[in-house]
Amino acid sequence: MTDTVSLPLFPLHAVLLPGAALGLRVFERRYLDMLRECSRQESNFGVCLILDGEEVGAPASPAAFGVEARIEDFDVGADGVLMLRLRGQRRFHVLRTRVRDNGLVLA
Repeated sequence: MTDTVSLPLFPLHAVLLPGAALGLRVFERRYLDMLRECSRQESNFGVCLILDGEEVGAPASPAAFGVEARIEDFDVGADGVLMLRLRGQRRFHVLRTRVRDNGLVLA
C-alpha cells in the first residue's frame, strides 16, 4: 500500500539519493519558513531536481520523483546563511504540486 502525503519541496539543480548526504545553503525566506515549520512538526521535506526554472526566485517546476530529506546537522555561517547537511531517506513520486503565496512548492 502506498501512502499519499503532502510534502514541502526544495527544488534543486542537484540530486539527493536515499542514504546519500548533501550540503545546502539556505537563505530564501520561503525555505527558512519551511524549515521552521518542519522543525515544529518534526517532519522532513522533499528534494527534487528542477525541470524548469532556477533555484532562486520564482517557483521552479520539480521533477516527478524526489527523495525525502532529513536534516543531520546545521550551522549559521558568518554571513548569516543557514548551512545544512541533509541525508536522503526514501524516494517519492510527485502526483501533483501547488504553490503557496510565498512561492513554496508543495507536493
